[in-house]
Amino acid sequence: MIFARYTVVPGPEHPEVNRVGETFVNCWLRVGSFAEAKRWAEKIFRDHHWKILELEEIWRIPRGYFHTKHDGRAYYEKALVDREVYVFYQSPKYPAYCVDFEAVPMRTKTRFPKGTHANVKYWVLTGKVSCTSDVYDDFWCKEAHVRKAIALGKKAVKGEKWRVTVVGEGRPVNFRSYPRDPLLTQYYEEAEGYGDCLSFWYDAGSSKNGP
Repeated sequence: MIFARYTVVPGPEHPEVNRVGETFVNCWLRVGSFAEAKRWAEKIFRDHHWKILELEEIWRIPRGYFHTKHDGRAYYEKALVDREVYVFYQSPKYPAYCVDFEAVPMRTKTRFPKGTHANVKYWVLTGKVSCTSDVYDDFWCKEAHVRKAIALGKKAVKGEKWRVTVVGEGRPVNFRSYPRDPLLTQYYEEAEGYGDCLSFWYDAGSSKNGP
């Protein structure tokens, strides 16, 4: 038995291309070689209009592995019968929202000279804004969700002892939103890991994750 994990996204002809984003697929394949496993899995993706981004891992499941492991055992046992099992873990097309602020340090921030201000970006995931199941249904088109994202951003800025002076532009984002900016990509990925992320750009133009 071979296990493989892929990262995929809907291709242009996929029926959920406007709703579904980055998707992780665990593949359980009762085949004889890695090449055969990849051929089977990748044919399934092509046939169902998924675009492959990455083969994250592929390995042969050792004999007796599930004598002590429980996660995935049901899929393993099903693949023993059906020869192939695919488990898709989908995310919304835009799982996060990024909002811009301008802010000034509170009086307790004495290390900053008078007149200092910062441009601030705040990234927040849908799950931190709402635990409802509509995250695939134009989540960020709903005014209530955007208001909550802004409120959480203001609270995060205040928690760092800064005061928001201007609420700027906000936009839904995903892992492909910053193709030429590795720093912003890093902040987005941090938000994916922790639920949100705050970054400050001070007057001098230097950037820092948190003041």
